[in-house]
Parts: sequence; structure tokens; C-alpha cells
Amino acid sequence: MRKIEFNSDTGYLIIGIHQMTIDELLKHPILGKTAQRKSLIYSLKEACEVYWSYGIDEIYANGSFATTKPIPNDIDGYIVLDTKSEKFIELVESGNIWGQFKGKNHEKDKSSMWYEHKIEFYIENQNLFHTFFTHSRNGIERGIIKIIKSN
Repeated sequence: MRKIEFNSDTGYLIIGIHQMTIDELLKHPILGKTAQRKSLIYSLKEACEVYWSYGIDEIYANGSFATTKPIPNDIDGYIVLDTKSEKFIELVESGNIWGQFKGKNHEKDKSSMWYEHKIEFYIENQNLFHTFFTHSRNGIERGIIKIIKSN
């Protein structure tokens, strides 16, 4: 299993991109520790399998899930994909919940994937999401998880 560490002062992942498989997330002593965390990972697995089926290999996860917080609220993440590509158009037109990137609820502006699975993915646009997800609201730099396929 790949070793990832957390900043003991902030609870965030140490700076960098940490590559992990779904199985490694499930077995990780912090990330896969509780039933709530495992439930989020299984939803993440479902999303990744859909994205992989469309040839999308750059999948990143963060949010309260990627901290030492005992009960994370959700997983936030992004995928790297050209919004003008055929893959993107096919994914959005598929009707799959993991292809719905626009908010449905005006109050919270969250997508169906968040309401049903507590995960929300965005489409990377000019490195904006990478910068956003690798810094806290207070500007503290933190790491991010890149989900990779198992061998």
C-alpha cells in the first residue's frame, strides 16, 4: 500500500499528488477507517468506473474526505477532460448521474451526484480546480488524491 501522510497541525494531506487505487483507499487506516468513509469510497468507485469507461484517467479527489476529519461530509473532486471532446459530449448525453455537472438545487446549487452519493465532480478548466483543491479556504496548501486503476 502506498503511504500517504497528513499534516498533524492542519489534518490535511501533505502537499503533493498522492496516487491511490480504490482498494488502497478502502484499506487506508484513516481514509477507509469508518463506515461513512467506506460508503463514500464505494460511490467514488462507481464514479471512477464510469469515467474510466469513457477513457477518462485523470480523476482527483479531495474535500473533507481527504483530511483526518473522523466523519467527512463528502468528496469533492475534478476530472480532466476537454469539454469540446466527443468523450465529454457522450458522457453528458449518456444520462449517467456521473455526467451531470450542473447544479439542480438553486439553494445549494449541487448536482444529482452530490444529493445521491455525497460526491461532486467538476471539469478541470485551465488548472483552476487543481489550484482550488490544493489550497484550503484559508489559503493553506494541501495535497490531493489522484485515483488510479488497479493493476
